[in-house]
Amino acid sequence: MAIVARQFRAQNWIVVAALASYWLGFALFPPAALGINDEVFYVHQAQAFAKAQVAETLPDPLTGQLRRVVPSEYPVGTSLLQAPFVRLGGWRAAPVASALALTVAVLLLARWIALGGGAPLAALLFLGFPPTLVLGRTAMSDVPGALVVVLALWLFWLGQESPPANGASGIERARSFGFAAGLCAGLTLLFRETSALLLAPLLAGALLRRRPGALALLAGGLVAIGIRLLAAYVVYGDPLFVRDPGYRLSLAAIASNAPLYLFALMVLIPGGLFAALAYRGPRRPEIIVTVVLYVAFFLAYAFSGMESGGLKRLVVGPRFFIPLAPLIAFAAGRTLPAWVARRGGWARAGVGVYAAGVVVAAFAVHVVHGRWGQSQAGMAQAIHQATQPGEMVVTNLLSTGKLFPEPESERPRTDLADMRAEDVPVLAAGGRKVALAVLDRSDTPYFLQRAAENARFVAHVAALCRLTLRHDRAATATDRLRIWEVEDCESARGPK
Repeated sequence: MAIVARQFRAQNWIVVAALASYWLGFALFPPAALGINDEVFYVHQAQAFAKAQVAETLPDPLTGQLRRVVPSEYPVGTSLLQAPFVRLGGWRAAPVASALALTVAVLLLARWIALGGGAPLAALLFLGFPPTLVLGRTAMSDVPGALVVVLALWLFWLGQESPPANGASGIERARSFGFAAGLCAGLTLLFRETSALLLAPLLAGALLRRRPGALALLAGGLVAIGIRLLAAYVVYGDPLFVRDPGYRLSLAAIASNAPLYLFALMVLIPGGLFAALAYRGPRRPEIIVTVVLYVAFFLAYAFSGMESGGLKRLVVGPRFFIPLAPLIAFAAGRTLPAWVARRGGWARAGVGVYAAGVVVAAFAVHVVHGRWGQSQAGMAQAIHQATQPGEMVVTNLLSTGKLFPEPESERPRTDLADMRAEDVPVLAAGGRKVALAVLDRSDTPYFLQRAAENARFVAHVAALCRLTLRHDRAATATDRLRIWEVEDCESARGPK
């Protein structure tokens, strides 16, 4: 036992070293821009919360009539978590919430794995998952949501499996931790609704086994669901409001998603899916059902980041498995040590190489992502310099939405995808200043098609107004930003 304790302490220190490496990289190469469109929604909502508001009052770009606008349709948990950081440090501080969430999640995960009799070093499977490393430095919901999942699982295990819930004190312990676990399980709905799939089988198992504390689990979950309904009512005016993602479940998606997702779950998390399915510890049926159910859901989900190119797709699609990765790491913490022991020195060397690789990657991700973020920040600065406060910016928000960090930009904008070229002269009527900003990407066929549509829109506007080029620069090998001043629309007779 003393040897095992020393091994666990050494493994915990390796995990701490990886987290220290992550924070060193974060401090030296902090996020310089919002690099994902969804970040904008979370951050704008956090800015409203930081001002004790839930919505903004903005003029309609065409009619000028004031309208109430809720900045985000996403669940409010992420923005609530970001709000204190945004209040203290502005929008640039929002990613700190994710980095802190990642740190706490990894430390709790290592404790939970050890509590379940596994090797704490397996927590690196979660931290070393590339989508976790990348999105831990963004203002996205994936990592904060994973923290709540880990907290719920850890509390569940404390109440249900350690120590055995017998006797009056054991039953009271099971009830206390059970209520807290159920509460956290329900609160995952404030971050992403599908995270409930990771906890429902364990709750069902506790009820079916008639375990002490099972009803407390259920009660905590119901309280949290009530909080979720109340939050939706306060923010959206509808307790049952759920954002329409625009994608559905389909059998056709399985064949498209399977190669990427199996690569993510078997290579990006080395042997992860196999190790989880081979788990033989407590709550084995529930854990295997959870893994199968969750993976099957996202295999059939019609979005996998196909629109994103190259390495971006390895993050955008597999990020759905960030909340699942801790459960895989827990199962692997029991499964992999036996495999490694049977395979001798080369397997132990492989574990050492992987652990060292995670420590290095925890720093390197900030260098790589930080440089890319600088290119995004450069484009945001270009828009800020090439336009004027109050000037209406007509732009393709699918690509440029992340380049308008409020309130720094102070530029009202409207999406050219929702407009006709004939609407631009309406915007410019009465001497109103209008700019046209187009960011074309060439990294995927999807964005090449969008670039062609942008070109047709610009050509149509040029037939109605005089366009004066203010900015034209390629920020990266695939991203080109152009900004025009729009003038003299009423007298336009053709291209000028």
